[in-house]
Amino acid sequence: GWLPFSRGGDEPWTMTRPRKDVEKVLGVSLSVVTRLESRGGLLRVVRTITDEGAPYEDIEESMCEELRGPLKLPSCPTGATWSNTSVEFTGLGKGHGMGLDVEAARKSGLDQDAILKGAYGL
Repeated sequence: GWLPFSRGGDEPWTMTRPRKDVEKVLGVSLSVVTRLESRGGLLRVVRTITDEGAPYEDIEESMCEELRGPLKLPSCPTGATWSNTSVEFTGLGKGHGMGLDVEAARKSGLDQDAILKGAYGL
């Protein structure tokens, strides 16, 4: 009775994608990106910009699903490193990283009301 496309879990994974594909999805060259971060279903693209000799971080946020879906990543990545030709993503579990972790709910032994309250505050 559990949905196979919403597995959740915390199994580590690593996947490599061509750099050009990642840049196309992000809409920005990784040559100007300092780091990629993902938390709570949000993706943060961080760039260091120098304006009048003073550096500062420019941060763009979007839904992680906008990266995960097109690149067919198992979940929102927790880390990313890149070379001239590829980007290696690391992450945990499967799914979009928002809402209910189905595997954790299945293993919890809680009733449906407790599971929904824990996941969504309902």
